[in-house]
Formats: sequence, C-alpha cells, structure tokens
Amino acid sequence: MTQDELETLLRWLDPDPETAGQELNRIRASIVKMLSSRGCIDADTEADVVIDRVAAKVKGIVSSYQGSPAKFFHGFARNILHECWDKQSKQIHAIPEVDPIPEEKIQCLEKCTEKLSSDQRYKITEYHRYDGQEKIKQRKLLAERFGLTLTALRIKVHRIGVILKPCIIGCLEGMEQQRLS
Repeated sequence: MTQDELETLLRWLDPDPETAGQELNRIRASIVKMLSSRGCIDADTEADVVIDRVAAKVKGIVSSYQGSPAKFFHGFARNILHECWDKQSKQIHAIPEVDPIPEEKIQCLEKCTEKLSSDQRYKITEYHRYDGQEKIKQRKLLAERFGLTLTALRIKVHRIGVILKPCIIGCLEGMEQQRLS
C-alpha cells in the first residue's frame, strides 16, 4: 500500500486522522475475528491483505460508495476467506516428502517381528499395510477375518505394538553401541 492510498483510506474512514486510525484498527480487529472464527489459520496476515486491497480500490469508489466502510472491508474479507480456505486445502493435500526409513530400523523391525506368533505378525503387518480409503476397507476385512470388531482389532494391534516397541528400541540401542565401539 502506498502512502497516498493509506491517506485516502484514512480520509474515507474519518476526516480526523486520529479517529480514522482507531476506526481502521477496529475494522481490522473485526476482520481478524471473522477470519479466525471461520478457520483461517493466518488471520492476522490475511486481515492485512484485506486492508491493502481495499486501500488499492478506495480511490476509485470514495466518491460513489454509500454505506458503512466496514461493510466494504468485510466484503473483501469474505473473498480473502475463500482464498485462505483454498490455500489451506492445497497445503493439506500436498504430498509430504517422506524420509526413507533407515536400514537399521528395518532390520530391527524384521528381527523383532520374527519373535511374534504368525497370527500377531500377520495382524500388525496387515493393519499398517494400506493408506487412505483402502486402509479402512482392509481393516474391516481383517477384523471380520478374525471375528473381531474394529475396536477389538485396534486393541490387539496396540498390544502387539507394546510388545514390539521395547524390542525395537533395544535392537537400535545395541546397533548404536556396536557402531560406537
């Protein structure tokens, strides 16, 4: 926003610069509240975008606009809210980079799962095998196969994990000690 745009904006809000500044702060606070209450994560930054966009337009509408300036700001804020949702949706759906699992973790996992019964090994590997909608479908099938509810299956898999965790931690610590020796 240029100095000229800011001055025009403030004059539009009120002829008195002090009162205009207070009004702008009040409008900004209400925009932040509106954006954050509707799920915009970075409402403070987006409120500044609203003010910048209004400031860029105000010179062209100042002589013809009738009504409360606050309503004009909130009209822009609704548009920014949609942009905010779009941005956030794209960030959520972006495929994160996955670090490869270190070879030693894989070795320890394989070593420790060998100590499980074949039934336990099958349950935990099948439970964690799939992603997305396929995961949900396969977990239902797995529960049916063993005559369990989904909750009972989750509990069984959790208990298997409780057995595996100390084994894997011990294995990794042993590998670390060997490497340091």
